[in-house]
Amino acid sequence: MIHRILVAVDFSQSSLAAARWAATHFGHGAELELAHVAERPEVPHAGRALSGLAETLRARRISVQVLQGPRVPALAERALACRAELVVLGCGIDGSGGATLEGLARLLAVPVLLVPSTVTASSGTRDAVEALMDEIGSQSFPASDPPAWGTVVDRLKGVTL
Repeated sequence: MIHRILVAVDFSQSSLAAARWAATHFGHGAELELAHVAERPEVPHAGRALSGLAETLRARRISVQVLQGPRVPALAERALACRAELVVLGCGIDGSGGATLEGLARLLAVPVLLVPSTVTASSGTRDAVEALMDEIGSQSFPASDPPAWGTVVDRLKGVTL
């Protein structure tokens, strides 16, 4: 079972869909953390906006973090700090999200899941993701070995959302 999930939120349609998807499928058993990365200091209202989003998600245990700095290193550092077992990102219709996925896959030893902006609640999705996580959970995927991660990333992308 997955216990901790970090969800990156940039307030785009795709990241909001990813947050809703994670809360729907894992919000009753896992601890969710919504994280927004402000690359410039002093982004007003980001904390309040994240808190407002968290209130709408109906997850039992949910927290919010506003991070500063470049997106990939900030998210990777937070994923390590909160001991995330899965990182969830939104993926735009144009496939955007790939650079963040690739960067996080190089830095982290946990799966990163791209959720398309067109996703809707699907009953079998959680089971499919958890089965894949159980299967790969005993394997080691060092950040320095991107080819090993490629297989995991491809398989996670293969999960029908």
